[in-house]
Amino acid sequence: MAQLRYKPNTVSNGHDPYPNVIPIGPIPHEKPWWENDEEAKEGIFSHLAQMSENELRELYGGYLVPKGYREQDIMEMPMKELEYLFNQVMGT
Repeated sequence: MAQLRYKPNTVSNGHDPYPNVIPIGPIPHEKPWWENDEEAKEGIFSHLAQMSENELRELYGGYLVPKGYREQDIMEMPMKELEYLFNQVMGT
């Protein structure tokens, strides 16, 4: 009868015998996302406040066009009406 031996998984030579296994846990050489993102401290509302009207229309249009609104209508619509439609589509 043959004897089975266990050899621990060593990756010292760069070869990973289990390439489809995703390691669980933090990546040692990267900062966690909550410590790394300076923009996250400002929040989404400060980004929206800094956008021009055309940039806001493009942002809103990205959500409204798939719902059946025409791009030309979005660009010509009053901003209050556009924000109302956007809020209706987003469910708020």
